[in-house]
Amino acid sequence: MELGLAATSQTQGDTVRRALDLKLIRKPGTVFDYNNVATNLLSGVILRASGETPREFLRLELFNELKIKDFAWENDQAGNTPCSIGLAMRGDDLLKLGQVLAGVKAAPPAFNVPRLLDEVGSEHVPDRADYGLLWWKFRTLHQMTLDSTIYQSWKDNGVPESALLALMPMRDHKFTATDYLDEIRRRLGTTNANKFFALLADRGLALGTRTETGPRPWLSALGSGGQYLVIFPDIRGVAIRLSDENEDSADTFIDFPALARKYLSDAASPSRELLKK
Repeated sequence: MELGLAATSQTQGDTVRRALDLKLIRKPGTVFDYNNVATNLLSGVILRASGETPREFLRLELFNELKIKDFAWENDQAGNTPCSIGLAMRGDDLLKLGQVLAGVKAAPPAFNVPRLLDEVGSEHVPDRADYGLLWWKFRTLHQMTLDSTIYQSWKDNGVPESALLALMPMRDHKFTATDYLDEIRRRLGTTNANKFFALLADRGLALGTRTETGPRPWLSALGSGGQYLVIFPDIRGVAIRLSDENEDSADTFIDFPALARKYLSDAASPSRELLKK
């Protein structure tokens, strides 16, 4: 995500060739830029290093070892496995992958999990401490607030008066990240809220003030429609969330890792008992 290549949403055709054709627009390793197409370069790297497509390499070296048989990952028209999209599997099999990374289940011989987690969790881009190697990583929980400084910055930079008035009652109230976004959508309506978010992004304006509320380390793989594989290394916990094709691909349910962390921590505590039906 810091290759310095121009971003594009096109994923059709020869995905590796398309990634190789991207223009270099900045020095690699300096700026975070979420780029699915550039991620597809991994397909070519894995093929050259192992002689197998990513699909076959993982099937032979990982999935077979974990008895994961029921999965799908379609190659593109050129025979490449797109590394940015397309892997589908059952929830119990996805859980197996998480258990390997969390140290609950033994890893296949080809995978050095401690080294993998160290690489995934280390900082690779100066301005994005929350992203590792294709995994989101979090060290704290946060709350969101619309304070006077943020509100004034919106006003000074051309946010429409109608939006400012609608959002004024939110000032100085603390929200979870999901509740904050939901409240903005409720007050502006979904269409206007999306225009509002785009305006803030276009003008480089902050969405709100984020404050830490406590340490909660986790690693999170996030998929379309709010699908998650979340690893909590310190408590050897795993949480997954699946969605289907009918779910909104923009609905990421960003509080899921925090909620899962709280439940797993409570469940693991000797002073707490799980509710029984």
